[in-house]
Amino acid sequence: MHDRYFILENFKISKKLKQSLLSIDKRRFRYYGMKRKRLFMCNVDLSLVPELQEVLNKFQDPNIISNFELMYTQSGTIVMPHIDSNRNAAINIPIDGDFKNSYIGFYNKGTRFVPNIVNSSEGEIVVGGGGYPGAVLIEKVSYTSPICLNNQSIHNVANFSKKDRVILGVGFNTSLNYLDILKLHQSNRLTTS
Repeated sequence: MHDRYFILENFKISKKLKQSLLSIDKRRFRYYGMKRKRLFMCNVDLSLVPELQEVLNKFQDPNIISNFELMYTQSGTIVMPHIDSNRNAAINIPIDGDFKNSYIGFYNKGTRFVPNIVNSSEGEIVVGGGGYPGAVLIEKVSYTSPICLNNQSIHNVANFSKKDRVILGVGFNTSLNYLDILKLHQSNRLTTS
């Protein structure tokens, strides 16, 4: 355990939940990045996937959960190193893919930063987060159990396998940062297992 991530070895989910998530139509997904650097994302909730209740039941205080997001990267994808907007910490739960041949990378920032920008009627607005195209890789982490990430550490995903890599992201309220979540975990106050 350190300031970038920790693994949740005993955090298991059912096959029924996995099947429900994998049945979501790919046309519902938006994406971040371009071409072979895209991360596809789809917000999911209890109305779309009632089986998500089993994930909420695993937390001692389910009110700390803000959202669920299903994400996938295609085979051969390398997402640009980035920090997330509107997420300080999240748990990534492996759903489908070859997780031994894909990884999350953690980076030092390098010299360049590209902010996330949204075009609106008022013009361009910086919405938080952003990419680091010149970042320097410092650690690769492959995982087959859920992992809690510090989403404000520069990170990416690389999928060198022959399968799409699908994860369920469980976002925490932004009033909590990664160190708050880590302290809950270390004091056995995060999950019920």
